[in-house]
Amino acid sequence: MHLFAQKPFAVSALSVLGLLATAPALAAEASCETKLGQMINTTIPPPPSPKIGSVILFTNNFENTNTPAAVAARVRELVPTRAGNTPPFIGIDQEGGRVQRLNEARGFSNRSSHRTLGRLGANTTESMGALLSQDLLAVGASWNYSTVVDLCVEGNPVINALDRCFSDNPVTVGRLGLSHVLGHIHSGQVIPTLKHFPGHGSTRGCDTHINPCVVTKTREQLFAEDLAPYRYTLANLDTSARRNHEEFVRSRGLTNQPYVERFPAIMTGHLLLPNAGLRNSNLPASLNPEVVTGWIRNELGHKGLIVTDDLSMGAISKHYSPDDAVILAIRAGNDSIMITNALPDNRRRFDSTADQEAFLTRICGKADAALLARIDESYRRILENKVAYGVMDRSALPAFDAGDDANIPDLQQDANRFQATGAPRSSEPCPVNPAASGA
Repeated sequence: MHLFAQKPFAVSALSVLGLLATAPALAAEASCETKLGQMINTTIPPPPSPKIGSVILFTNNFENTNTPAAVAARVRELVPTRAGNTPPFIGIDQEGGRVQRLNEARGFSNRSSHRTLGRLGANTTESMGALLSQDLLAVGASWNYSTVVDLCVEGNPVINALDRCFSDNPVTVGRLGLSHVLGHIHSGQVIPTLKHFPGHGSTRGCDTHINPCVVTKTREQLFAEDLAPYRYTLANLDTSARRNHEEFVRSRGLTNQPYVERFPAIMTGHLLLPNAGLRNSNLPASLNPEVVTGWIRNELGHKGLIVTDDLSMGAISKHYSPDDAVILAIRAGNDSIMITNALPDNRRRFDSTADQEAFLTRICGKADAALLARIDESYRRILENKVAYGVMDRSALPAFDAGDDANIPDLQQDANRFQATGAPRSSEPCPVNPAASGA
């Protein structure tokens, strides 16, 4: 049974629809610095400026906490509520497996890797997506930088080698990616993230934390293989989410619960595509308008947020100044610009809140009409997603706690048994076949 059929995740859809109508008016009244600030996604410390639209929390932010309640209290300290300011998205990498900030050391259940879910099947994957969403809700977070829909490819050190992929089969990845996203979206409160577009799994012996990575596939190969999971998820999301919502409403006998359309985010990777027929193949995908706007927005029809992978990674910071990288990312069509303090040489990007404010002023001072129009577009989209996912009024949402695992007592234990024994738990094909994986 799906988790959504057992645990009520409903929010006030009528209030969401009403707030959505106010987003254009809010956008018209804001300054460039306010709008641009909502596009910036950064780390703590330093404390975020009230203008900053998103923060991402890492393990170092949770030092000396060993219970979900203690982590939640720490998050409230780091990101205090400020009256009159737009609340930020609070993001965490909670993939499961080896990438899991909320883990046993913090009093949470260790969640299964994508590779394990690839063998457990779609129903379990959807329920696990809901559990990951629940982990974030327990600490007040609202954005999960997962679902990974990269392909499993032998020789990849950061995706395949770390079990951060469902399968080498694009059809399987698409099916499970959709399930994972649905588990998150049904909560109505946590954005999942399809990543790393257009396919970090197909790089070999390379890590974008250090240098740009090259995907040697042609455009035709990319769309048939690495982009197929994105296309499948986006094409089937609305129908599947509506069906889940209708089943939930019917099973609870609820009224006044209209369906609210919600979308995952897509994260763009710092990947070079020399054989994809791009006019400027020297720009990484994350900074390339042909990829971000052309492929994601226009060809795949994505309506949700687009977020860059961290621009402080070596793949970008070694080759572009912070100002140039951010301006290129905005022009390309990204909505949320991740720029953390994790520079490769251990320097800090921002030493203070004042540094963040000065950065916003500097970028706005360089903005031409086209850049200002792009900022306006992303600002409206960010506000719409904050309303749709309850970020604008978290007090109106139902409370969750880490004890909710009791609602599905066998799910995580079953996944753990499989991970330990390798015994198949479903009729789905085992996902990894390195011989069938291309680069």
